[in-house]
Amino acid sequence: MAKKKSDEKDLELEKEVKNLAFGYIFLMVSFIIFFVVLHSFNFYLFDTKLNYSIFILPFILFMEDAILKEVGYKYGVEALVFSSIILFLTSIGTDYILNVDFDLVKHIGIVLAYIISQFVNMLIYYYMLDNYRTPYFFVVANMMFSILIYNMFYMLFSLGLVFTSDFWYSYTIVAIIQTLLSMICGILLNIIKQGVDKEY
Repeated sequence: MAKKKSDEKDLELEKEVKNLAFGYIFLMVSFIIFFVVLHSFNFYLFDTKLNYSIFILPFILFMEDAILKEVGYKYGVEALVFSSIILFLTSIGTDYILNVDFDLVKHIGIVLAYIISQFVNMLIYYYMLDNYRTPYFFVVANMMFSILIYNMFYMLFSLGLVFTSDFWYSYTIVAIIQTLLSMICGILLNIIKQGVDKEY
């Protein structure tokens, strides 16, 4: 009787975890779509042309880390794979809608930059979680490190920029803005309680 109750409780917990994971992944995909759309809208700051998507990237990393923290590595990997596919398809679809010439290198560059930065973020943050050491400074530093990796690959492969003074100027401005946003995300992430069994 006790075993039956235990099995029912495990099934109920597993169902709850799956529902939570689905909700997180759905929210992450929504951020991805928003992220791609905002790539097409620009603004100027200190005479530097930037796009509004820079404000979304820290929150995408936050969603990945929240999935790892609450529902485990398995769903974190699923979120990365699924969001990468959505990123690629949305990127192509947005260019088609806006009548932008198809550029496969640009789309591949965006997806590769995303996968590499997310994978680095995921490995480091999961290691911290596994050792129950997630101090605020290291959480924010990990997010910033991953964001800098994304920006580097994106600017080099998708925008075709080279290492000039203009490159580093734009790169620094973006880094400062995203550092401030990462600090907010770090606070939110540390509020989230580490979740259920890692097996799920």
